[in-house]
Amino acid sequence: MRGWSRYAQWKFREFNELSHDFRHRLNKSIEPSNFYVGQFQSVSVSIVAKLIMFTAGGVLAVLLIWGVISEDLLVHGELFDRTLLFYVGVLSVVVGIARGLVPEDNFVFQPQLYLDQVALQTHFHPKVWKNARSTKAQSLFDELYEFNIIAFLKEL
Repeated sequence: MRGWSRYAQWKFREFNELSHDFRHRLNKSIEPSNFYVGQFQSVSVSIVAKLIMFTAGGVLAVLLIWGVISEDLLVHGELFDRTLLFYVGVLSVVVGIARGLVPEDNFVFQPQLYLDQVALQTHFHPKVWKNARSTKAQSLFDELYEFNIIAFLKEL
């Protein structure tokens, strides 16, 4: 989903560094980078995702109970020109996506640890990264570690 931008690769590359060593170093920094980005989750998105998960899960449970009671109703019953089995599939996908937006219960907020691991692998230590919780550090990191679709659109 994310990767180092061209600008980041240009900043991280050391003088006379072999390309395979550089790629290896960047690949080792991907995991702590994903953990650092995952530290800053929106509370409002989490609340909305829990609400969606609750309502879609309730409707899904009703449809599945109907399916257990009467299998024909689930397979042959139609609502808006679609079978109820179609809605079971759609609601399962919705619940799965919403579940991915909710942070784990044992989540520990420690962005400095992950940013230090990234700096250790990339050999890039700007002064802004001394405080990993600051918005300046987050914005610089987002500039360097961007979504792949954004990098693709920049290439066009």
